Amino acid sequence: MHTWQENLYSLNSVRYFTQGFADDFSALVIDKDLRTVCEVMQAALNRVQRWCEDHRLSVNPDKTEMVLFTRKRTRPGLIPIVFFGKELERTNKVKHLGVVLDSKLTWSEHLDQKCK
Repeated sequence: MHTWQENLYSLNSVRYFTQGFADDFSALVIDKDLRTVCEVMQAALNRVQRWCEDHRLSVNPDKTEMVLFTRKRTRPGLIPIVFFGKELERTNKVKHLGVVLDSKLTWSEHLDQKCK
């Protein structure tokens, strides 16, 4: 039986980077081809889902956010990502460990929130 840290280590040894802290988890895939990004992300989430099911942990897919970080206007190759039976909706920003990351990585949303 693998611990959560061992599972993160095994995830990071493939084509994606993962990070977990308390009940927050993030996964990052980098590639020039969007279809490849989607396929690798789906594989990563399938692995996370299997691990959670093996350890009787539940995840609320409604609280799961997906952001595509790019400056490109068109997104050819974007395919649906499914996690715990729910297709994830793409958002334009995500807050992770107190940092707001927008899809173009401008930091403007994070700085606006900090200034308020």
